[in-house]
Amino acid sequence: MSYTNIGKTESVIVSQYGGNFAFGAGDPAVTIMAAWTYLAGRGGGKIKLRGDGETWTTQIQIDSKGDNVILEGNGRYGPMLYLADSKDVDVIRVTHDNVVIQYVHVNGNWEHQTRDAGASQTATSRGIRFTQSDENVLQNGKVLYNYVEDVAWHGITMNQCESGLIHGNTVTNIGWNGIFAYRVSPSYGVIMSNNDVSHCGDVGMGMYGSRCQVVNNYIHDIDGTHGSGNTQWGAGIEGGDWNIIKDNVIDDVLIGIGTGFIADEDPQYWQIIGNTISGLTNASTGGHGLFIKARNGVVKNNTICDLPDWGLGGVYNVGIMIDDGATHIRVEGNTLSGATGYHGIVPYGEDDIWISNNLFLDDPEIAVKLRGACERIQVVGNTIFNGT
Repeated sequence: MSYTNIGKTESVIVSQYGGNFAFGAGDPAVTIMAAWTYLAGRGGGKIKLRGDGETWTTQIQIDSKGDNVILEGNGRYGPMLYLADSKDVDVIRVTHDNVVIQYVHVNGNWEHQTRDAGASQTATSRGIRFTQSDENVLQNGKVLYNYVEDVAWHGITMNQCESGLIHGNTVTNIGWNGIFAYRVSPSYGVIMSNNDVSHCGDVGMGMYGSRCQVVNNYIHDIDGTHGSGNTQWGAGIEGGDWNIIKDNVIDDVLIGIGTGFIADEDPQYWQIIGNTISGLTNASTGGHGLFIKARNGVVKNNTICDLPDWGLGGVYNVGIMIDDGATHIRVEGNTLSGATGYHGIVPYGEDDIWISNNLFLDDPEIAVKLRGACERIQVVGNTIFNGT
């Protein structure tokens, strides 16, 4: 992995005792920020956190103090940055360009966060957060190979960032979204790849931006047992244009992938391609492989397994649900399978939907079902196999 625009190669070590910067009995966050200020003043460099097996309790969030700095831990078993009791802040917040956070172990101490376990979400802490400062868009931020756990709101976020990369991280036990390319003003060109995301209350990986990508991730066990979010979606496009969800493995979720599920948002020109979705859980509340509520998109070459009977629990379970408001969509080359009696693809009162060359295995009750006032729906070249 290369790092662009890191000004110099100078490195300093932060540890409890010894190294270039030692915090002793003090707050490690203060010492890390002092090292950051030192390197940024010299054109950039790397901060190495050393103290394997140690827990470093921070009373305040670690704020970036300049551009062109790498903050590097020593993996999951290196020093763990642990947020103090009842602190409703981010563990690491970055507001500068060309910053890399890598191999850091972050624990948000979620159990001691101020929060409401019911329908509302009051805790606003994040594990690692990149966000604009003074209305400037952040450039070239990278979050690589970190271990982020027990955070009350979002595990890793990029807010109003260009050309960001979130790669190779493990994110687990998160109250809301695991990884999120953030809203306010759309992020542009954030790539989220090769991450392992699990046990999130709402959405495993989501985006509210333009030209963002969720690619080659493993998203699993989004079980609704954490936090106040309870959507239990593997991945989602909440807003913005030209976004891609591709080649992910998604397992044990309520809904595999969704688009356009926030009121008054209308993502366009999106692609959902080559994903494998299995193990739809809690189907008694209405599980779908894909839930589409957006315009001008492509759903292609996805494999959706383990679909429940469409009426299990008295609710409606569908392989690909194309909901009211979705128009100009191509659904082609997908493979669906599940329990005998599942429903495959269901457009619900939509317009200009092309459904072609899909394969339905395991004897579906209905492969394609048109509901509501559908118009300009074309169903062409699909194959239904009933196992006999």
